[in-house]
Amino acid sequence: MKNTLNLLEKVISFLLENKIKHNHTKFSSGIVILDVWYNEKFYVFHFESNHIGISEVDNNVAFDSKADKIIEDEKLFENELISIFKPIY
Repeated sequence: MKNTLNLLEKVISFLLENKIKHNHTKFSSGIVILDVWYNEKFYVFHFESNHIGISEVDNNVAFDSKADKIIEDEKLFENELISIFKPIY
C-alpha cells in the first residue's frame, strides 16, 4: 500500500471534524500509532510504510503490539473505516 501517511492525515481530519477522541504517536521507526475512542470502543491503528494494522481493544483482549488485522489495500482500509464509523463515515 502506498501513501499510508496520506491516509493517516485523512483519518485524523475525519476524527477532528467529527470530534472523535483520538491520540497519535510517531515513532523514530516511522510507524505512527493512532488511538481512537469511538462509540464506547477503543481502536488502535498502526500506520506503517506498506500497510495499516487495526485492532479493537476490549477487556477480553490482552494489549500487544501486533494488529488484529493487516490491511494492504486502500479500498479495503476505507471499507474497514466505514464499518467502524458508520453511519458518519
